[in-house]
Amino acid sequence: MTYQEWQKATKSNSWQNQGKLSDFERENPTTAQAYKKRLETEKKKRSEILAIQDTMARHKAIYENMALFRR
Repeated sequence: MTYQEWQKATKSNSWQNQGKLSDFERENPTTAQAYKKRLETEKKKRSEILAIQDTMARHKAIYENMALFRR
């Protein structure tokens, strides 16, 4: 399971995805832990960028880090 697939599955409330996540975490504990750490790092970075007071600087930072803000 790639990071993007894992990230999408964690956002879903589907019982099927929760089962896939459980299986993945049981079979690949180190990878799952790395994915969780990466997700936390991305959340922290997004929060830091959104906390920038200067509008131009905030927009520049968002533009430079578009991968963090994809929907």
